[in-house]
Amino acid sequence: MPRRKNRRNLFDRRKKSQKRLNSTENDVMTEDILIGLKTLVTTSDSFSNWSSIPSDFQIQLCKFVAVSMCTSLCKFSIIINADPLHWKVFVTDRLVPGNNPLLSHLPENIVSLATVEEIAGIVESSSLCQGNSDVAFINIAEKRGGSLVDTDGNAVAYVDTTLMTLCQDGSMTGKTVRRNDCALLWTKCRAHPFRCAQCSQYRRQLRVMKWRYMKIALKTILQEQVILIIVTYVIMR
Repeated sequence: MPRRKNRRNLFDRRKKSQKRLNSTENDVMTEDILIGLKTLVTTSDSFSNWSSIPSDFQIQLCKFVAVSMCTSLCKFSIIINADPLHWKVFVTDRLVPGNNPLLSHLPENIVSLATVEEIAGIVESSSLCQGNSDVAFINIAEKRGGSLVDTDGNAVAYVDTTLMTLCQDGSMTGKTVRRNDCALLWTKCRAHPFRCAQCSQYRRQLRVMKWRYMKIALKTILQEQVILIIVTYVIMR
């Protein structure tokens, strides 16, 4: 019995020692990547348009855009947490979903500086999904309290007023109807030249809603005209 107990204690000590060693190696790797990233941001052309905001617990990379003569806004940001070494991408204060097709192939944990460079490259070459900024669609959503639901009553889209988006005619708008699962970041393609796949597909349903509203409005106008004709006829008799 004593021999078995001694062997078990020896095994436990080795296991704890290996665990401490692995933890130390991970800490060193994390520190190396963070130090390397701080250097990379200031020296690499890949980050020439980015600003770095380091802290003890994370590094925030920001890409600023001018919104007026005196004001700039952090439009895109990449936040890298030190422990664990995870990354997230934001458009202003909106988190880009993890299933975004442009970013979903990347590992959750940063294992090298090349991963950070790839993330920055994808964000820089991407566009902001413009949602569905047609005035008619926005009016429909606002009449329903700014939120649109499916046939089961689940909220699926909303009026977004937090992001300035570029319209098809080249103008800027501060309102758009956006799907709840909007990808936010997307790359122009023939199938979806102005918006992400989710917002493009939802556009068909918005058109159906618009047609229904037009029918209701037309029916109301016709009813009012009929009533007016009847009233006029009665008065004229």
